[in-house]
Amino acid sequence: MTNSPADNPWLIEPKSPVSGGRILVCFPSAGSGAAMYREWPDRLTGMADVLRVQPPGRETRFREPLISDITEYLDQLVDILSVRLDRPFAFFGHSMGSIVAYRVALRLREKRGIEPEHLFVSAFRSPHAPPMKKIHHLADGEFIRELIDTYDGVPEQLLNEPEVLELMLPIVRADLAVVAGHQHEATQAFTCPISAFGGVDDRWVDEVQLSQWCVHTRNSFDLHMIAGNHYYINSNLDDLIDRIKARLR
Repeated sequence: MTNSPADNPWLIEPKSPVSGGRILVCFPSAGSGAAMYREWPDRLTGMADVLRVQPPGRETRFREPLISDITEYLDQLVDILSVRLDRPFAFFGHSMGSIVAYRVALRLREKRGIEPEHLFVSAFRSPHAPPMKKIHHLADGEFIRELIDTYDGVPEQLLNEPEVLELMLPIVRADLAVVAGHQHEATQAFTCPISAFGGVDDRWVDEVQLSQWCVHTRNSFDLHMIAGNHYYINSNLDDLIDRIKARLR
């Protein structure tokens, strides 16, 4: 069941999958890859097989060209998942990963008539909200300032490592271009529940904006605010995992 990266580069599979169990697909934030969820398979052992999405141009796929077009991004990912999702599944996305998870879920419903049994979204405004500010085209200096001011998105130590920053910026640019390509179209709400999560001190998306995800489900909706900023997922992972477990039960 476990695929090698060469077989399926988009998904990092669990080392010890549970036969017949639920699948949880985790979509990374802008500039990140599957490594941001490296602890999740162990944390959710026995509850879900965690499939970690690995976009091209980073980590195990660093030699591959980046994708900046949302249609191409979704086409490739949906093709893989439409074959791989052979049993009940849920989606979790953080920041950019939330809108990608939502768009993939829509495509799967259109293509195969299937939906997640639960959609978890984190640190991203609802799909019908006004478009986010487009910054991916800015010159490096202005681009970095926007990342710092708007997203809490550049750790201070990274600013002191220009070689690392030079490698990271094209990845973040491409991912934000994917996000900027999202255009909301009115569509039928999902039948699955949606759970939204956010950081109490997130300067980019607040509780009111997160609450608007409720219109995208005809099922239950719950909202969880967790201590931390836009990247509360790193500082308060235990709290987040506990809340996800409670919903998956």
